[in-house]
Amino acid sequence: MAIRVLWAKQDQTVIRCDVEGVWTWDEWYAAAQQVVALRSSVHEQVIVPLIVHVCRSRIYPKNGMTHSKRALEMLDERDLVVVVGGEPFVRFLLSTFRELFSKYGERLYMTDTLDQAYALIAQWRKDSAKL
Repeated sequence: MAIRVLWAKQDQTVIRCDVEGVWTWDEWYAAAQQVVALRSSVHEQVIVPLIVHVCRSRIYPKNGMTHSKRALEMLDERDLVVVVGGEPFVRFLLSTFRELFSKYGERLYMTDTLDQAYALIAQWRKDSAKL
């Protein structure tokens, strides 16, 4: 399988989805279901960020907007999603997606590295705690 889902941290506070090589939308949805299962296992946590690491992904299947929206709809609407890596095309898609589906834009981000993703999540949690 070209998509692997795991806890990014031992304390089960961040989920990571590693996307590598060539993959299909069937694999994407199977991974999304695994994310939902992990998320539901820690239902007492208010927010569980998801990191989607696409640095090693080579080809993106067609109809990305539609399928990405469906996958986001499967997730808890409170959770933050950080896409890590990706070529300019992925950045363009993410930017367009955020404009078209503003409901998701507030919780959908992109970084260049995993370290940046973890820093963004830490800052987001810190800012959320102030509210």
